[in-house]
Formats: sequence, C-alpha cells, structure tokens
Amino acid sequence: MFSGKTTRLLKELSLNKSKYSETIVAKWDLDRRAGGNIETHDGLSYTDQVNSVHTLDAIEINKKNESVLVAVDESQFFGRDLLRLWDRIYKRQNKDALYVAGLDLDFRKHKFGLMTDLIEHVYSINPALVEIHSLCSTCYKCGGKAPFTMRTFDDDEQILVGGSSIYVPSCALHHKLPSKKLL
Repeated sequence: MFSGKTTRLLKELSLNKSKYSETIVAKWDLDRRAGGNIETHDGLSYTDQVNSVHTLDAIEINKKNESVLVAVDESQFFGRDLLRLWDRIYKRQNKDALYVAGLDLDFRKHKFGLMTDLIEHVYSINPALVEIHSLCSTCYKCGGKAPFTMRTFDDDEQILVGGSSIYVPSCALHHKLPSKKLL
C-alpha cells in the first residue's frame, strides 16, 4: 500500500486510453472507499465509468474487431477470474491490453491474490506480453524502501479493506505482525 499502484494505473489509463476503441475499468465491489470511483491515497480519482464487480467474469468484452483496454484496480481481491479475464483478452487476438494494479503480499507477507500467478501464466504463453512495474513505498519508521504492508492492529482476517488508519508501509526491519495495537 501507499506505493503508487493506483496512481500508476490512472497514469497509464490517461496516456493510453485514446489508443483503444473501448476502455473498461474494474474494481472489486466490496471496496467502497471511493464510492463508484477509483481513488488514490493522495486524492487523484478516475470518475469515468467504473465497473464495480465481485468477479471479473462479469466484465463483458463484446466488440470482436475493436481494440479494448481493460484496467483492474486492487487485483488482489479477485481470484482465478483474473486469469480467465487475461485469457479472454488474449484469445481475441486483437491489439487489446490488460493493466492490473494490486498487492502480491498481505500484511503477514503471505501471497495475496493471484498477481504472481497471472505473471507466471502470461510468461508461460509469451514473456514479451508482460511489462511489470514493482513499486515500493517509504517505511513509516525509518524512511527506507517499504515493500511490505503492515497492519496496525490485531485482526486475523486476510481481507480488511482500509487505508492509513489500518495499514502503514514498512521495510523488512520494521515490519511486525500485529499483536494488539502496534502504533
């Protein structure tokens, strides 16, 4: 969290949207932090049509001969439907694109969602189709690189949607599992 994933996604949308006949933007329906929009922690937002879906299988890509750009925010909340979405886009054999922003690890440093599976899946078909940008934040304590998300209080659920009131970015040295209130 707080590494600029959604900011990067919005930038890519802004730069590349005009290259495609259609743009489809999706987010998980239980992430209600920005209402029907996609919003960054620093206040940038995407307010065009955003599909709030529980599964990416609900995303319809109808136009056979037109290029489509599909963007998914917070991809860690989706399951195998993320892989199926990529397969549907790839099978169209158009000049389509899939942009995905999400976490690969949870607050325990355990695999979160299928981001790494998606990368592996696409690499197995054609490595030239993948462009990866791994982003880091700044550690809440020392200011160093923070590749991890630390939950600030004890709650064992893997999925707990929230922002800076629940999570802080941390480096490996300062990352701790919550026991009671950490901060």
